[in-house]
Amino acid sequence: MYLYPITGRRNETVTNPYVYRLADVLSKDFEILNLETPSTTGIIDLLKYLRRVKIIYLNWIEDLPEKHMGVIQTIFFIPLAILLKIFGKRLVWTLHNKRSHSKKYPHLKQLLFNFMRRQSDLVVTHASEGLDCIPNNKRKAYFPHPVYNSTLKTGTKKQYDLIIWGSITRYKGVDSFIQFMEKEDRLNQMDILIAGKISHSDIENYLIKMSKEYTRLTVINRFIENEELDAFIARSKIILFTYHAKSILSSGALMDSLNYKSWIIGPKVGGFLDLQKEGIIQTYDTFEDLPALIDMLLRKELENDSSLEKRISFMEKHSWDAYGAWLNNEIKALI
Repeated sequence: MYLYPITGRRNETVTNPYVYRLADVLSKDFEILNLETPSTTGIIDLLKYLRRVKIIYLNWIEDLPEKHMGVIQTIFFIPLAILLKIFGKRLVWTLHNKRSHSKKYPHLKQLLFNFMRRQSDLVVTHASEGLDCIPNNKRKAYFPHPVYNSTLKTGTKKQYDLIIWGSITRYKGVDSFIQFMEKEDRLNQMDILIAGKISHSDIENYLIKMSKEYTRLTVINRFIENEELDAFIARSKIILFTYHAKSILSSGALMDSLNYKSWIIGPKVGGFLDLQKEGIIQTYDTFEDLPALIDMLLRKELENDSSLEKRISFMEKHSWDAYGAWLNNEIKALI
C-alpha cells in the first residue's frame, strides 16, 4: 500500500497526526511502502513503488494543486492513476471535506474532486453527509472520525464561558462570529477565549482590535503547546466551532473536544450533525441561533447530563482500533 500524504517522520511536529494514526491501524494488515521514507516530491514519489504497490490510499488529494509544483503534480497524477487502474491497482480515498477550504485553483481542485468521485474503488467518509457526495454506483462507506482517547478529563473550575480553539483560518468563521456578537451587544456579557495562531493578517488585526475594545474577549494569538491548550479547554464551559458549512464535513478538533467536560456547539452539518443526532453535542443553523443556545447551556450543569454517558459510549465504540478493524475489512474486500 502507498499512503498519501506522508511528508515527515513521526517525531517531527510538521507531520499530520491523522495520517500516522491511520498508518498505525492500516499496518496491522497491510505493508505501507512509503511509511519510513517521507516524500519531498509530493505524489510524484509514487513512481518509486509502481512495481510493488497494490493499493493507493489518498487523503486530501483534492488539495494537490496548492502544493509545491502542485499544478505539475496534478497533471502528472490523473493519467498515472488511470494507468494504475488499468493494471489492476486500487484507489482508496478518504473524503474529509465537501470541497477545499481554500479558494486557490478552484477549477483544478474540482477536476480532482470529480475524478476521485468517479475513479475511486472505495470512498471512505467520516460524515454521513459525505455519502451524498459520491455516486450511488460507487463503493462508499461511513465511519465517524475516530477518537484517539476515550477517557473524559477530570473536571476543573471554569474560567471562560466559551472557547474557540485551534488555528484561526478564514474558513473557520471566527471573525464573522465576533462581528455578529458585537452587533448583538453580547461581547461584554460573557468571557470568550480565542486560543490559537491566526493565519491571516486582516483577521488577526480585527480580533486583536476587538480584544482591546472588549475586556471580556481574550485572544491568544500563537501556537499553544498541548498541555497549556488542554488547561484552557478544560476551564471553558462551552467549546464552540464557527466553521462555514459550505466546505466542512468532518473535524478532528471536534473529536478531540469530546474528552472535556464542556458543552460543545457546532454548525448543523457533516460530522457535527451526526453527533447531534447521537445526543452528544448541540448544533446551530445560523449565528442567530447561538445567543439563546449559549445562554441555555450556561445555565445548565453538564456533570449529570445524559449526554456525558452517550459521549463516553460513542468514544469507546469509535476508537482508532475499531476504525482500523472496520477499514481494513473494507479494503480487503477490494483485493
